[in-house]
Amino acid sequence: MPKGSFYYYFCYYFCSKETFGVALLERYFARFLQDVELQLNQPEGTPRERLLNYFWAAEQLFTQQGHIVGCLGVKVSAEVCDLYEPMRNALQQGAAKITALYTRTLSAAAQQ
Repeated sequence: MPKGSFYYYFCYYFCSKETFGVALLERYFARFLQDVELQLNQPEGTPRERLLNYFWAAEQLFTQQGHIVGCLGVKVSAEVCDLYEPMRNALQQGAAKITALYTRTLSAAAQQ
């Protein structure tokens, strides 16, 4: 899509590209959290095994693709989050939820 087309297609739904960015980050983190929860909360295996399997699958995807796939949070944070506080907040909140899920799983693994 040409750069100028952004406003034509998205201004109907969003006041600005920054508002669109916040919505994009919120949706990305909601879906990412859902995917990670699904993998880490499987009934099969111990918390340690589930966590190792999760990161093993990520490593395999990286090896196959030759780059990190689908990491919008990192890409956006490097580009614009220092410019727009609501976008930075959406990034921080999303990352905090993912970190909390990893922390819970690591704590459960450590207790076994």
